[in-house]
Amino acid sequence: MQLTTNSKKLIIAIIATTILGVILTAPSTPELPSESVANTSGQSAGQDFLLDPTTVKSLTNLTQNIQLHDLNDTQQYRGYVQGVGYSSYQLLAEQGQKIHFQLEASDNIEMLLYGTNIVPLSNNTEYTIPENGLYDLRILYKPSVELEQAKKSSAPESYRIAFTLKAKAPARPQQ
Repeated sequence: MQLTTNSKKLIIAIIATTILGVILTAPSTPELPSESVANTSGQSAGQDFLLDPTTVKSLTNLTQNIQLHDLNDTQQYRGYVQGVGYSSYQLLAEQGQKIHFQLEASDNIEMLLYGTNIVPLSNNTEYTIPENGLYDLRILYKPSVELEQAKKSSAPESYRIAFTLKAKAPARPQQ
């Protein structure tokens, strides 16, 4: 089988294109991402660590669904609050459940539980769920700080939150 001149030129062009593609897509010297210190003002010494800006951004003003099933099983989350935004933790709860909330954050941050009513929660608090339904725990700046943040937003401020189911809903009598 003989190749025509055009076939030979086409084969050479394919080989050249393949080699060029391999050269252009070969990995170059990797650039390591620069790390920045997350704002941990008012936090415990154990929280002074480095995070890259993308991670901090992904943990800022987030919404998370949580599920509490086992007694005394603690679920811990970490996040950041910035500006007039808030982080939200949503859970389906049943009447009579007792949930312990523990927030580790600066004094500028507070917790509000949205459900049938809006309830401000103190840190290290156990709360009894009044009705079955969806509850939304929001972690946000206190109103005085929020006003300042509305004018000029500062760097994200970190927090840690722990949820512990202390008592399950009482069993319903069967009919």
